[in-house]
Amino acid sequence: MVHGQLIQEGRVEKLSYRQVRRLEKMDRDKAREQALVQLADTTIRAAGQAAEGAFAGLGLAMQGFLTGDAAAFLLKSAAGGLFMQWLIWSYPQFARLTHLDGFPGTPPSLPPSDDALGGYGIRVFYFNGTNKWYAYDTIELRDRAWSVFTNPEYQLINGIAQVNAGYRLVLKGHDLESTEQEAFMRLSVIRSQGINGTIAYDRANQVYYVNYPPYVGPWQ
Repeated sequence: MVHGQLIQEGRVEKLSYRQVRRLEKMDRDKAREQALVQLADTTIRAAGQAAEGAFAGLGLAMQGFLTGDAAAFLLKSAAGGLFMQWLIWSYPQFARLTHLDGFPGTPPSLPPSDDALGGYGIRVFYFNGTNKWYAYDTIELRDRAWSVFTNPEYQLINGIAQVNAGYRLVLKGHDLESTEQEAFMRLSVIRSQGINGTIAYDRANQVYYVNYPPYVGPWQ
């Protein structure tokens, strides 16, 4: 009502549709910014309460040691540590997103596997009678996985009874060669194993490719 009277008196101008939309956007941005500020404030308060709880827990823990509850406290601490390790090992992507895998003392996570065309493998036997091959493209990745699979805590959490290493012949079907001579040498090796292949030249990058049906041999 007052705004309309001011418009009639010429003291303010009537806003255009575009100006109204711009003001609405400014209001939304301001509300969003306020929500983020409140969220940050809540996060900081939660972090402070968590820290306060940690110190309080430390005091209770010391009290437990003095009153004969040390064994129960140690069991709870061990259980909490095992849960943290299980969480990181079982959900590596979640651990990376939440930075749980960056805390000191956290266990290393399994490297990404290539079960279809990985030439270096680890066979894991479980207490429930099942077993599985985990395949990796390089020896380095296989060794990183080996250090995880042979970790006693990891074996306890995942029910692992035995771990064996192995390898297999893997021909991926698209081999890059720098020269024509190297391409023909690779093709001769492929054909000597009973696999038909062809050579293709990439003019843009001036390299050769030896193409053939992919072949994966048995685990050794």
